[in-house]
Amino acid sequence: MATFDTHEAVRQLTASGMDEAPAEAVVDVVGDAMADLVTKSDLEVAVAQLTAEMHRALRVQGMWIVGTIVGLATLAALMVTTALMVLGVA
Repeated sequence: MATFDTHEAVRQLTASGMDEAPAEAVVDVVGDAMADLVTKSDLEVAVAQLTAEMHRALRVQGMWIVGTIVGLATLAALMVTTALMVLGVA
């Protein structure tokens, strides 16, 4: 975002017939309103950070899912082995 030249804005307003005090007040209000605006690069950085965090969260979630599946498969194998031993088959 281009910088807001307050002196030039006041000059333009007074050149168009506005008194200096109201012109300065208008420029102050506009300057305050523009102070919290983000630039395109600020927004791109924020989106990149959020995207990276989402990818990290998805990797962690995927690891938990794989770990849970491996754990359940191991538990199922142990249960089958135990059942076969109890039945005297193994």
